Amino acid sequence: MKVVTFGELMVRLQPFNYERFVQANSLEFTFGGGEANVAVSLANYGLDAAFVTKLPAHAIGQAAVNSLRRYGVDTSMITRGGDRVGIYYNEKGASQRGSVCIYDRANSAIQLAQPSDFDWDKIFEGVDWFHFTGITPALGANVVEICLEACKAAKAHGVKISCDLNYRGKLWTRDQAREAMTKLCEYVDVCISNEEDAKDVFGIEAEATDIYGGKLNAEGYKSVAKQLADKFHFEKVAITLRESHNASENGWSAMLYDVASNEYCFSKKYELKIIDRVGGGDSFGGGLIYALLNGKSTQDAVEFAVAASALKHTIEGDYNMMTVSESRSWLAATVPAVSSAKQERRSAMDIRYSCNQKDFKRYTTEEMRDEMLITGLYKADEVVAVYSHVDRMVTLGCMPVHETVSIDKGIDVWANFGTHYFLERREIGMFNIGKDSTGIVVADGVKYELGYKDCLYITQGTKEVTFASADPEHPAKFYMVSAPAHCSYETRLIKMADANHRPLGSVETCNKRTINQFIHPDVLKTCQLSMGMTELEPGSNWNTMPSHTHERRMEIYTYFELPEGQVVFHMCGEPTQTRHIVMHNEDAVISPSWSIHSGVGTSNYTFIWAMGGENMEFDDMDNIATTDLR
Repeated sequence: MKVVTFGELMVRLQPFNYERFVQANSLEFTFGGGEANVAVSLANYGLDAAFVTKLPAHAIGQAAVNSLRRYGVDTSMITRGGDRVGIYYNEKGASQRGSVCIYDRANSAIQLAQPSDFDWDKIFEGVDWFHFTGITPALGANVVEICLEACKAAKAHGVKISCDLNYRGKLWTRDQAREAMTKLCEYVDVCISNEEDAKDVFGIEAEATDIYGGKLNAEGYKSVAKQLADKFHFEKVAITLRESHNASENGWSAMLYDVASNEYCFSKKYELKIIDRVGGGDSFGGGLIYALLNGKSTQDAVEFAVAASALKHTIEGDYNMMTVSESRSWLAATVPAVSSAKQERRSAMDIRYSCNQKDFKRYTTEEMRDEMLITGLYKADEVVAVYSHVDRMVTLGCMPVHETVSIDKGIDVWANFGTHYFLERREIGMFNIGKDSTGIVVADGVKYELGYKDCLYITQGTKEVTFASADPEHPAKFYMVSAPAHCSYETRLIKMADANHRPLGSVETCNKRTINQFIHPDVLKTCQLSMGMTELEPGSNWNTMPSHTHERRMEIYTYFELPEGQVVFHMCGEPTQTRHIVMHNEDAVISPSWSIHSGVGTSNYTFIWAMGGENMEFDDMDNIATTDLR
């Protein structure tokens, strides 16, 4: 894997120990710069890391190049020219005394660089990731243009782009930063920020939160990350938090928001004893890029990045000298298996506790989504599972790509169910919703092939279940719901032709649809699980109207075949206290027995319904007249 970073490499001049400028007789001579610091981190981690800049051909420029070569950074694409290397003078703070930084970078080689100095198409050949910071475009309008050309070329080559906002008020105004970074962030996939940068650059801040006070509550983190992601369509947003007790002691933590799964993962907070804080944020960026390129989960990625940057604070100079093994070893020693309420969801089993209708009326939108919405079910070669105490139903997703995946991968079956294997006291139904795919399920040695929209029921007592895809280029997506079961029936593959088809609705009421009953008493016998698929015809977007409840059983919906950019408004709550949850393609939602479960989309779509409960008579719904809804 190859990473390219682009920015300014500067001379760092600093008094020895903790002397002040006015008392120093000599200055320590080193090099550093945001993007160069990231490149050094990644080279230390064993990645192919290249740094791009412009440096003079004289001895100081060569010394700068050599400082990177020493740590294995590829410097072959550095442009040589210009007259000077930028300088920054750093006076380290100690205890109550803060640090002082003075820049002398006017007319540096990179500040005067032109777009013609860089052949981005050549630079991005065979590259996987590109990183820059907000410091680089702050050098001038010409460098903004260079960054824009770099981002466009990176996108053309299919390269992921990360950006650390890193606002520097000494380099440009907030208005200048906002204008330039708004253009650049349109190309960015992963944004790294802190609460101050988000406010300074884009005016984004969490309501009722003093971001300059050094503390930000969890909801504030989430709010800032969500606003950034919504504005620029980022895939991920990382927010770092430095709590500055004094110059020598800081609190250090972060949050990583993954948009696709709607996960907000918080790291452990470290109380740092600082040797050198310069480059601390850059070491976080390097750790994050490394973790994401290596396929780490959202939680593991943010933990590694924070741990790596915490260790950097013990090292003199800009560059992080820690290796992967050192960072991992320290991380394992400092981060417990479960470290907070949110981190309890680090395992594949996400536990949801049932809510009642009285409390539900008081839920915020975020609380309602946390309780009922299920996102991010399909991760390569993983099983994602959500256990709901509403009828003890389990919703699962599995997308096998390169591996054959067991149904209990990542799940502590004994801890969650008190059984020796997943289906010892459970039954399960599943659909393959991976378009143009063939999924392979092996249940106790019997092989079943599921095409698109095929269904498989696996009975209670089945010991071994595995999932695979016939073609990794077109992986299957297994959507599954499991219910408690007391006896065994027949495992059975149900093709669309074998389902019961019930046309309902009309074009006039925008709900012309076909209900396809798969796991249903009219098709096969089960303990309590029932599942089917409803397909809406073009021009129709309402489902399950008129609304109803059924006190005898709960229901889980998943929506798919929803075109990009479209959403479904899923209706829930008591009939006289209705609410809605905005859902995206392949999201699922839990509906307790007291709640309505209807929906309307901005386009037509398909949804799978699953029910659990002791009652198997399905014409006993408590219908609600549409005009009686409130």
